[in-house]
Amino acid sequence: MWIDEIASMAASLNFRECHFVTVGTKEFAFHRSVRKGAILSLETKQIHRGKTSVRYFENVLREDEEIFSTEVTQVGVDEPGQKQSFPNGKFFVSLPLPIL
Repeated sequence: MWIDEIASMAASLNFRECHFVTVGTKEFAFHRSVRKGAILSLETKQIHRGKTSVRYFENVLREDEEIFSTEVTQVGVDEPGQKQSFPNGKFFVSLPLPIL
């Protein structure tokens, strides 16, 4: 699913030294239909940072119309897959990304 891939990319930009897994999303409620071939954009914004997790608000748009929005939670993990605390560093990136 591309919505969690965008959150993972944002988390990787925020915390370059970490690896991430998606642990959850809030519900998806579509407000508009999307036809094949439609060009969508996705805006993502960090809304919460814990010791080992980060949550992003994601808004999917077609032109200026909201298609749906949700929240995605990513957890930082080490190589064996155990939770990893975040190092100090840059903590905010907002990414408007086109989805083709």
